[in-house]
Amino acid sequence: MIYLFNSGFRDLYRVNVLNTLLLPTGCCNQYRYRIEGYIPPAEHQALKEARRGEDVAIIFIDRYYRTAAGHGEYRFHPLRFGKLVTTEETGGYLHFHVELGDLVYPTDVGAFNARLHEALSARGLPQLTGNDPAQTHDGYYAIPAGSVFLQKANFRSGDDAWTAAVEALQQTTALKDSPNERVVFARADLQESGGGKVLRPKVVGTSGVFRLLKGAKYDFVLSYRFPAQLQDQQATAQLKLGIGESLRLPAQSAVSINSHNDKATVPIAVKKHVEDEHAGITFTWAPTAANDPSVLGATHSIDIHVKESSAVWVQLGVAVALYTLLESLRSVSLAEGQPARLSNILAAAGPQLLVGFGKALTLLWMIRLFGKKVV
Repeated sequence: MIYLFNSGFRDLYRVNVLNTLLLPTGCCNQYRYRIEGYIPPAEHQALKEARRGEDVAIIFIDRYYRTAAGHGEYRFHPLRFGKLVTTEETGGYLHFHVELGDLVYPTDVGAFNARLHEALSARGLPQLTGNDPAQTHDGYYAIPAGSVFLQKANFRSGDDAWTAAVEALQQTTALKDSPNERVVFARADLQESGGGKVLRPKVVGTSGVFRLLKGAKYDFVLSYRFPAQLQDQQATAQLKLGIGESLRLPAQSAVSINSHNDKATVPIAVKKHVEDEHAGITFTWAPTAANDPSVLGATHSIDIHVKESSAVWVQLGVAVALYTLLESLRSVSLAEGQPARLSNILAAAGPQLLVGFGKALTLLWMIRLFGKKVV
């Protein structure tokens, strides 16, 4: 297993924690680390060449945690499992592209931290250095080691894990509200319209891509926690969804964040005729009023590819086959005196049928190749 840590020390890292909590299962997210000082030198090559499918655990570090006795230390919060898609080294950084899996959170955070220290301290587990939480030369942030998650009874998963993680993270220095900023924790899913089955993306390259059908309808479902509402029931924010040209949203598609804990459903329709088969859903968080605090939320887009329904291609194939058959039979000439039985007609039409069906297959292949719409 590869342990990837994020302490939310900068805004970019804080947003990536929120991305980790937001994205649907099967989507991909990137975790980037400077090689010098943050990747174990002895493990650098092994991490760079790690195999696809390697288990990954994404763990948030609360740099500013204080014990009941008032002592400072790092507190570790596991958030999500994943599978490695690929690694990439560029510009002195090692990038991990991870297909996100189930959410995870311990039933006993203290016991988990003790177990993690036992397993990884000798490997360079990040720790408070010089009693200064702002000291960033504090250990390694990508560590390969055996799993500490084998006792499944000690961990929550799914919705329970997400809720527990959010309740813990909203109290940390990196992700708690301030007079100038409100944080929205969100979780997204795409499903068939009207409460149908939840969709899962397919990994293409380093992205998890949802395959949606032309002319079909879907629901974008957003569950969220808005801690500001606990202190001020008048606190609000909004989420503006952006979409590609292939998709259509209702006229009023902005999601109003006006509760501590809620779920919003936004209908999404795929156009029947599209020029660009690649689309996506983007997220822009904003205060409701100009003088409200700024809003911090996840920003990772959801990638979408629009395709024809398989039923369209079946109908097209049947239509072309029937046309070919009728056209071939129309030009058949029987020998003088030969009975006009079906068997004789088909025998005489054999060469024309072979050529006709060859043309039909070529036509179907060309239509699929160029992506033309045939109704």
